[in-house]
Amino acid sequence: MEKHILSKSTFIRGTQCLKSLYLNKKRPFLRDRLSDAQRAVFKRGTDVGVLAQQLFPDGIDLKPRSPALYRKKVTETMDIIQNNSHSTLYEATFQYDQLLVLLDILVKSPNGWTAYEVKSSLKISETFLLDAAFQYYVITHSGVQLEDFFLVYMNKAYVLGNKINLDQLFVKQSVLKEVRARQPFIEEQIEKEKEALKATSSPKIAIGTHCHHPYPCDFLRHCWKNVADNSLLYLDAFDITERFERYYAGEDQPENIPGTGLNSLQKIQLESARKKTVVKDKTKIEAFTANHLQNPVLLSMFFVRPAIPFVEGTRPYQLLPVAALTGNLSGDRSDIIFFIDDRNPGKAFEAFLQKLLADSSEIVVYDTSEVLEFIDQSLSKDRWEKVENKISGFKTLFSDGALFHYLFRGDYSPEQVARVILSRPKSGLDPSLLGMAWQRKLYEHSHDFMELKKETEDFLYRMEKFNLELVKYLKDNL
Repeated sequence: MEKHILSKSTFIRGTQCLKSLYLNKKRPFLRDRLSDAQRAVFKRGTDVGVLAQQLFPDGIDLKPRSPALYRKKVTETMDIIQNNSHSTLYEATFQYDQLLVLLDILVKSPNGWTAYEVKSSLKISETFLLDAAFQYYVITHSGVQLEDFFLVYMNKAYVLGNKINLDQLFVKQSVLKEVRARQPFIEEQIEKEKEALKATSSPKIAIGTHCHHPYPCDFLRHCWKNVADNSLLYLDAFDITERFERYYAGEDQPENIPGTGLNSLQKIQLESARKKTVVKDKTKIEAFTANHLQNPVLLSMFFVRPAIPFVEGTRPYQLLPVAALTGNLSGDRSDIIFFIDDRNPGKAFEAFLQKLLADSSEIVVYDTSEVLEFIDQSLSKDRWEKVENKISGFKTLFSDGALFHYLFRGDYSPEQVARVILSRPKSGLDPSLLGMAWQRKLYEHSHDFMELKKETEDFLYRMEKFNLELVKYLKDNL
């Protein structure tokens, strides 16, 4: 049996960009470091896949524990199918013409074999259909006829009761018709990808919107190495398609971009890129300071969106409050409140927030999106309108251009803001500790929050310090 050269993941990579496929195979050392956010996504997908196996219990697990076992598992899979020795297989492994797939679940029914591929999303995408179509191509060409092919994904309407109901948590949708309709494309694309992998150098493919869609490419740093730090391509006030149109029209450098027809945010971002420094709108900063930073409560919070709900009454990916810390401009702080300790953390957080709003004239967080989303899903419209104007966020200063640095590159997270404008020796801030590195632990141990209390406390204390440093920076730059 020949060694495989394409798997379902590398096939999908190739549909996005043949150059990325080539580099992944021939120049893997050029790959960008996998982000903690992406690691969390992979871990989430694995957890959902394992849980979905319980929809079809008592199966045999054929997952290869290392690449060296792929061929052995292919043989085992075919032996089981031919001998009808098991009716349910997890990670059934197939290879045909140097193409390898590991199917999540394969089930024998009275009419034949049915394939199930599990996704941790709330809907089906075109990429998922291409993934399924590639698997269908390999499996059927291996000699196994499939009676049906299902995509299994999360039911966004499911509400957890006193125990999880897998048949309601997951949606099983037949995509056989769509998969078969894509077979000509699959066959043609396979040949394109094989030819690309035979080349002695990477395909000459220019950068473009495909660098980000459907997934952020992990060779971005290599392919974009000749893009200037202050390139228009990094300025998110411009639509991504417009950025590339201007880029290839010779308007990449800020000084080459006509100043007419631009909105105020685009002008601010271009000014920062031209000057290669931070641009400040002191009027907006003064207004924010006067309206929100006279005697505010500084609120630091942490939320999660578990794919698999574990709190009664919640849905997949529903926002769930974990803990909060309040403080003031003098550095005084409250004890950290853990909502996750409560049987109903949502209600506990709502009660906390109602009291905070009643006792405070102004609450400032870094990013209002999560707390406002929680309020929106929890409070009636009239109650929501009463509290909306009492909560403001630092993030809008950066995203709306009151204080902009060209190195933000569309990322206004605390980690990026700290790295770009607050990372100085005296601040004592470590930007990396404000990012996903810690948060990923909660995704990986979503049923084990109690063991992570110390890490939660440390994170919230760091966020509090970040907010205070931000206030100092704003006042120093008025």
